Amino acid sequence: MTKLVRGKGQNPPARGFVFLLIMLTILAIAGIVFLNSTAQNALSTQNQLRRDQLSTGVLIAAKNALLGRLMSPANNTLRPGILPAPDSLANGTYDGKSDTQCLGNSLNGLPGVGANSLVKRCIGKVPWLTLSLDLANPAVEDPLGQVPWMAISANLAPDEVTCLPVFNSDVANLTSPVTPSCAGVPGVQPTALPHPWLKVFDEAGNLLSDKVAIVLILPGAPIQTETRSQNRTPSSPGNPSDYLDSINLPLGCLVGCTLFDNANLTNQFVMIKPGTRYPSDAPNVAKRGAAVPFNDTLIYLTIDEVMPYAERRVVGQMALALRDLKANSSFSAHPYPWLASTNTLPTATTSLVPQAGIYYGHFPFMTDSAAGANSDYATDFDWSITGLIDGTLPTCVRINSAPNVYIKPTLLNSLTPPLATPNLANGAATSNVGQCRWKGIGNVSCALQAGKNITTNFPVTMTTYSNNTCTTATGATTLSIARAITALQIDATCRTAPPVAPVISYVSASASDVHRWKWACGIVANTSAASIDVSDTISNIATSWNRLPLSTSTSSLGTPTQITVDRMMYHPIMPAWFHENLWYQTAFAAVAPSAAAANTSPCGSGINFLTTGGVTKVEAITAVAGKNLTTNIRPSSLITDYFEGNNALGKGGVMPGISNCAFDTATSLSTVTANDQLQVVSP
Repeated sequence: MTKLVRGKGQNPPARGFVFLLIMLTILAIAGIVFLNSTAQNALSTQNQLRRDQLSTGVLIAAKNALLGRLMSPANNTLRPGILPAPDSLANGTYDGKSDTQCLGNSLNGLPGVGANSLVKRCIGKVPWLTLSLDLANPAVEDPLGQVPWMAISANLAPDEVTCLPVFNSDVANLTSPVTPSCAGVPGVQPTALPHPWLKVFDEAGNLLSDKVAIVLILPGAPIQTETRSQNRTPSSPGNPSDYLDSINLPLGCLVGCTLFDNANLTNQFVMIKPGTRYPSDAPNVAKRGAAVPFNDTLIYLTIDEVMPYAERRVVGQMALALRDLKANSSFSAHPYPWLASTNTLPTATTSLVPQAGIYYGHFPFMTDSAAGANSDYATDFDWSITGLIDGTLPTCVRINSAPNVYIKPTLLNSLTPPLATPNLANGAATSNVGQCRWKGIGNVSCALQAGKNITTNFPVTMTTYSNNTCTTATGATTLSIARAITALQIDATCRTAPPVAPVISYVSASASDVHRWKWACGIVANTSAASIDVSDTISNIATSWNRLPLSTSTSSLGTPTQITVDRMMYHPIMPAWFHENLWYQTAFAAVAPSAAAANTSPCGSGINFLTTGGVTKVEAITAVAGKNLTTNIRPSSLITDYFEGNNALGKGGVMPGISNCAFDTATSLSTVTANDQLQVVSP
């Protein structure tokens, strides 16, 4: 029998089989691990995407709540464009309510009032209770980060009124300052912003926008970032750095890195997509392919996105003022006032003065504030004086020599009227004899100019005589008396108890008498400071008799003496911010012929209503021009420096569209070529 002899280095069949089984097992286990890892990665990606979707939904809800607050603020005294302060630890807790200030808040990592304005900003949690934002009642102090965080530019801070006392669409269009400054002047349109807008960058360090007004961030769970460890508990809720992340860019860098920290005071923010990993060729080899430790979800709004909502608040407030005027007036046929000409540069006075026949022009207004010279407005007025005591008059005056005709004048106060009331209106806010100024609702101060001559004419019938003692009567004649009056100083105030507005009634308009509201106001003059010089001249209307002096006397004011002022212009009432922030310079309105003070046809024969887009039968609209899209400087006398499209076709008393009173759609969105904001007043 021959034996098989195993050569050196040969494996028995059993051992080879075992080796094969081991290799197959390893491969099977590896496959299972691979499949499990793949499933887990897929699940992780799905969870991340789901979380990102939920986060984005929360942030969008917060964004919409803030934009809604811009259009309908809880406090109407806040100027348009101002945002609520975030919720910080200023009161020791995150309570979901807006703080009273943010620029002067030294907590939460914020600079104090005296800090460099370059790094001044407002950051904190979204005041979700103040905004009525439904966040499903997050836990006390919100250590899990369910409440979004918000940062706003210092230009929009609720407590920024010192360095930026005037804020409107054109101010918001200014660029960020290179060097922060504080040259704010009340009532003057700024030429530079005091604070920068925020900046947002992407994961590559590319600038996405440098005109950011609002940044909203939903933090993830506490993590170890590249620069710090986050820690927050219900008993120690933490500062911004315990919620918001930081990262060095470019990703995975070793040298030449730039730190972006969403909790820092640089006004710079970074947004990184969920699931982002370090590059496979990152200089930092240890980080290649690893997940970036960053879980902030961020959205932002630029100032160009924010301002249309502020403008809608302005145009809506104007519409409300016109509706209130219509509802509270004692007339119904012609419910709206004339408007001010677009050919006049708008100022605090001229933008207030309407002109007869102007259907499309600057919005006339008065404010509800009586504080200071910046909030009272000149108005036209009619006046009359009673209680005048004449001096010594001639007893007999010859008024014709062939034949001799004499008259015996009576006391002028017995004439009718004792002192004629001239019409001093005709569209001028300052008449040729004096001025009345609204000092708030129900409070008017009037002054006749010292040394100003006032002349008025009125007829009177007098007895004629043939002798120089005026004892032989020969008949009667009608004479025209020209009375020249010099007011030496008459100041008076007419007031009703605020906040009750004066009772107004409609005064019809004509080409020579502008549309005004009537408010009769009797005023007792200061008898110790007021006096009047009177000079009268007579002439016969029917003949060529020579004009001879009738009397020259100094008269005084008796007791009681009243200066009656009435027919003052009374306009829609706007909040003080409308004037203080110069919104009136870009504010306009249009009134349909059927609803204006006089029913004429500036739109063409048979067209009695306005049209805005597809809306017809419109009685009135209000309009605010957005930021300046031209190279011309505003204020301007050209309506094309304010509006675009059909809205810019009106000039003077001519309606837009020339023949059809057509405006563009009131609800149109702002674009780079058209940014008008319109609102239908009625219906």
